[in-house]
Amino acid sequence: MTRTSAFCSVVFLISTLVTLSAPASAQSDTPPSGETPARRWTFNPYDETRLDSADATQASTGARQPLREVVWLRDREWFLPAIADPKPAAMTFAFPMLSDAFEFSQKPGRRVTWDVSVGQEIPIVVIENFTPSTPVQGRWGVGLWTAISFHVLEEFKDPSAPIINTDYRFTLATLKVRRVQRSPGGLGENNADYLDVKADLYHHESTHLGDEFVIGAIRRFPGFERINVSYEFWDVGVSYEWRRRTDPGGESDAYFRSMVRGGLIGVWPHSGGYYSDHTLEVDSRRVSRSKRNLEPYLQFEYWAPHPTSAGADRPRRWAPFVSVDARHKTVYDYLKASDEVSEDKQWSLNLLVGLRTEAESPLSLKDIYARFYHGVNPHGQLRNQRDYTAFGFGVNFNVGQLRR
Repeated sequence: MTRTSAFCSVVFLISTLVTLSAPASAQSDTPPSGETPARRWTFNPYDETRLDSADATQASTGARQPLREVVWLRDREWFLPAIADPKPAAMTFAFPMLSDAFEFSQKPGRRVTWDVSVGQEIPIVVIENFTPSTPVQGRWGVGLWTAISFHVLEEFKDPSAPIINTDYRFTLATLKVRRVQRSPGGLGENNADYLDVKADLYHHESTHLGDEFVIGAIRRFPGFERINVSYEFWDVGVSYEWRRRTDPGGESDAYFRSMVRGGLIGVWPHSGGYYSDHTLEVDSRRVSRSKRNLEPYLQFEYWAPHPTSAGADRPRRWAPFVSVDARHKTVYDYLKASDEVSEDKQWSLNLLVGLRTEAESPLSLKDIYARFYHGVNPHGQLRNQRDYTAFGFGVNFNVGQLRR
């Protein structure tokens, strides 16, 4: 646990420094008027004016092939984590949350908790033939990301307000692809349809019950056992997103965004399932491996328009949003008779409704919401608990550069 937490902390610090140091804009490197850029591939990490000027040049000269750009360490709004993602690589703070009792809680009944996520998606490189301001139909881009996050759950009813669970996550490589499906009227990034594909190729999750929670459970419940929930998984998904300006051709740049998404998560075979085949006690016993190691998910998200005018000398105002995440999750069974026995499954719903703003800075408040969760307990070893319910309020933060 010490090595994992130290590794996560160091990588997250590095990612934050990288995103904070990336400039928000770049100076123009536009070729002279009427000239087609000599190179098809460019490597300036932050200069996006090349593609804009190239598109204008191609429109005037009739050239068919767009310039391709290789962009390093610059984020994009491709397959963004849904606001309702229960374990995002993002900065989230949910408090107060009122939840059901956990297995091995010392006091019965509902309890107040806070649920915190700290993480970041880290862009490595993107190859694209369009920029956010030039989403021409048929254009595409492909990029490589990595990500790191940790998630902490604490409750305030049992003695000493114990940390219940901590999850550590990091991914080695996530490929994202975006294709512009439609661009009606050529009105920019917020009046277009996008098809996104994500392939998270190798993601690790390691979970740990809090020390005080474990000590209390050992004292109160003679049958308590610690299970090592730790595994590697892949995650593939397809997303369709459409944005429309509310006043096409007018002065207002307000727009709405809708997104539908489906995906599948699977455990890599070398992990042997979601958890180890033995308990963590000195006199450990064998635990049957999990069998149902695939979890499909569906997501939907809607952003209402932010009312302001183009060129207004103020940030966009707050506007409503709704975000839904539904997963067909495995109910862990540490007492089943053999590896061949299938576990139960349960659809688990995470619903967030609130307000969001598009104003961003290196550290800024992003979303304010009410949250409702029902289904399999999403926290580490406690994922053997079905029909778990929690509801409350929370906020999300933006960290680092603006995604463009």
